[in-house]
Amino acid sequence: MLPTHANSWCNKTETFKWDDTNCRTNCSWFGFMLNVRPEAGFTAQELGRALAEKNIGSRSLFGGNLINQPAFLQVKKDYPESFRQVGDLDGANELMSNCLFLGTYPGLSDSQKELVVEEVFKFVKEKSERVIYSV
Repeated sequence: MLPTHANSWCNKTETFKWDDTNCRTNCSWFGFMLNVRPEAGFTAQELGRALAEKNIGSRSLFGGNLINQPAFLQVKKDYPESFRQVGDLDGANELMSNCLFLGTYPGLSDSQKELVVEEVFKFVKEKSERVIYSV
Protein backbone atom coordinates (compact mmCIF):
# COMPACT_ATOMS: atom_id res chain seq x y z
CA MET A 1 0.00 0.00 0.00
CA LEU A 2 1.30 3.45 -0.93
CA PRO A 3 1.01 6.72 0.98
CA THR A 4 -1.92 8.91 -0.12
CA HIS A 5 -0.07 11.03 -2.68
CA ALA A 6 2.42 8.46 -3.93
CA ASN A 7 1.98 6.94 -7.38
CA SER A 8 4.65 4.26 -7.08
CA TRP A 9 7.89 3.15 -5.43
CA CYS A 10 11.22 3.45 -7.22
CA ASN A 11 13.57 0.63 -6.20
CA LYS A 12 16.57 2.33 -7.79
CA THR A 13 16.33 5.50 -5.70
CA GLU A 14 14.44 3.89 -2.81
CA THR A 15 11.93 6.73 -2.79
CA PHE A 16 8.30 7.23 -3.69
CA LYS A 17 7.21 8.84 -6.94
CA TRP A 18 4.69 11.52 -5.96
CA ASP A 19 1.66 12.97 -7.73
CA ASP A 20 1.57 16.65 -8.78
CA THR A 21 -0.44 17.91 -5.77
CA ASN A 22 2.77 18.81 -3.91
CA CYS A 23 1.34 16.99 -0.88
CA ARG A 24 3.13 14.22 0.94
CA THR A 25 0.38 13.40 3.43
CA ASN A 26 -3.24 14.10 4.32
CA CYS A 27 -4.29 15.49 7.67
CA SER A 28 -6.10 13.18 10.01
CA TRP A 29 -9.87 13.62 9.89
CA PHE A 30 -10.22 12.92 13.61
CA GLY A 31 -7.43 14.88 15.25
CA PHE A 32 -4.70 17.46 15.09
CA MET A 33 -1.45 16.74 16.90
CA LEU A 34 0.63 19.38 18.67
CA ASN A 35 4.20 18.52 19.66
CA VAL A 36 5.33 20.67 22.60
CA ARG A 37 9.08 20.96 22.56
CA PRO A 38 10.90 20.52 25.89
CA GLU A 39 12.23 24.09 25.75
CA ALA A 40 8.74 25.60 25.29
CA GLY A 41 8.39 26.59 28.95
CA PHE A 42 5.26 24.47 29.46
CA THR A 43 4.20 20.87 28.97
CA ALA A 44 1.60 19.25 26.76
CA GLN A 45 -0.27 18.28 29.92
CA GLU A 46 -0.39 21.91 31.12
CA LEU A 47 -1.73 23.00 27.74
CA GLY A 48 -4.31 20.21 27.87
CA ARG A 49 -5.50 21.32 31.32
CA ALA A 50 -5.78 24.95 30.19
CA LEU A 51 -7.82 23.93 27.14
CA ALA A 52 -10.07 21.74 29.32
CA GLU A 53 -10.83 24.81 31.47
CA LYS A 54 -12.19 26.39 28.26
CA ASN A 55 -14.22 23.25 27.45
CA ILE A 56 -11.86 22.32 24.61
CA GLY A 57 -11.21 18.60 24.54
CA SER A 58 -7.79 17.08 24.07
CA ARG A 59 -5.93 13.95 25.01
CA SER A 60 -2.47 12.51 25.07
CA LEU A 61 -1.47 10.97 21.81
CA PHE A 62 -2.82 7.47 21.96
CA GLY A 63 -0.40 4.78 21.04
CA GLY A 64 3.02 6.34 21.35
CA ASN A 65 5.35 3.76 22.80
CA LEU A 66 3.10 0.72 22.61
CA ILE A 67 5.39 -1.47 24.69
CA ASN A 68 4.44 0.69 27.69
CA GLN A 69 0.76 -0.10 27.23
CA PRO A 70 -0.69 -2.53 29.81
CA ALA A 71 -1.39 -5.31 27.30
CA PHE A 72 2.18 -5.34 26.01
CA LEU A 73 3.60 -5.15 29.54
CA GLN A 74 1.57 -8.26 30.36
CA VAL A 75 2.77 -10.09 27.23
CA LYS A 76 6.36 -9.23 28.11
CA LYS A 77 5.81 -10.57 31.64
CA ASP A 78 3.91 -13.74 30.67
CA TYR A 79 5.71 -14.64 27.42
CA PRO A 80 9.13 -12.94 27.45
CA GLU A 81 10.37 -15.21 24.65
CA SER A 82 7.73 -13.81 22.31
CA PHE A 83 8.62 -10.19 22.98
CA ARG A 84 11.20 -8.38 20.89
CA GLN A 85 12.17 -4.71 20.97
CA VAL A 86 14.31 -3.08 18.31
CA GLY A 87 16.09 0.11 19.36
CA ASP A 88 15.58 2.39 22.32
CA LEU A 89 12.20 3.81 21.17
CA ASP A 90 13.15 7.32 22.30
CA GLY A 91 10.99 8.85 19.58
CA ALA A 92 7.94 6.91 20.73
CA ASN A 93 8.60 7.96 24.34
CA GLU A 94 8.88 11.58 23.24
CA LEU A 95 5.52 11.36 21.48
CA MET A 96 3.90 10.03 24.64
CA SER A 97 5.40 12.78 26.79
CA ASN A 98 5.26 15.83 24.57
CA CYS A 99 2.26 15.50 22.28
CA LEU A 100 -1.30 16.64 22.65
CA PHE A 101 -4.06 15.54 20.33
CA LEU A 102 -6.89 17.99 19.63
CA GLY A 103 -10.08 16.37 18.41
CA THR A 104 -11.49 17.42 15.06
CA TYR A 105 -14.38 16.38 12.90
CA PRO A 106 -16.07 17.81 9.79
CA GLY A 107 -18.94 19.29 11.85
CA LEU A 108 -16.78 21.85 13.65
CA SER A 109 -17.84 25.36 12.74
CA ASP A 110 -15.33 28.01 11.71
CA SER A 111 -15.95 29.82 15.00
CA GLN A 112 -15.22 26.64 16.99
CA LYS A 113 -11.96 26.08 15.12
CA GLU A 114 -11.01 29.75 15.59
CA LEU A 115 -11.68 29.46 19.33
CA VAL A 116 -9.30 26.49 19.63
CA VAL A 117 -6.58 28.33 17.73
CA GLU A 118 -7.09 31.50 19.83
CA GLU A 119 -6.91 29.59 23.11
CA VAL A 120 -3.78 27.68 22.10
CA PHE A 121 -2.00 30.86 21.02
CA LYS A 122 -3.19 32.72 24.13
CA PHE A 123 -1.80 29.98 26.38
CA VAL A 124 1.50 29.82 24.50
CA LYS A 125 1.90 33.60 24.63
CA GLU A 126 1.23 33.64 28.38
CA LYS A 127 3.64 30.77 29.10
CA SER A 128 6.51 31.44 26.74
CA GLU A 129 8.91 34.25 26.06
CA ARG A 130 8.91 33.11 22.45
CA VAL A 131 6.56 30.88 20.51
CA ILE A 132 8.02 27.43 19.94
CA TYR A 133 5.83 24.97 18.12
CA SER A 134 5.93 22.33 15.45
CA VAL A 135 3.33 20.76 13.26
